[in-house]
Amino acid sequence: MAMNPFCEIAVEEAVRLKEKGIATEVVAVTVGPKAAQKQLRTALALGADRAIHVAPVNAD
Repeated sequence: MAMNPFCEIAVEEAVRLKEKGIATEVVAVTVGPKAAQKQLRTALALGADRAIHVAPVNAD
């Protein structure tokens, strides 16, 4: 899995808005399996402040 290029551009723009004082916080959110956490780490590396992972519940 890799971050969608459009999502990466959106995170970068959100960080720019925060640096300009227009936004106060950048939060990255993803829905998916544990492997989706890699994209959240990428967003954090790009400058996001927080990351939220919504993972599916395993119904045994």
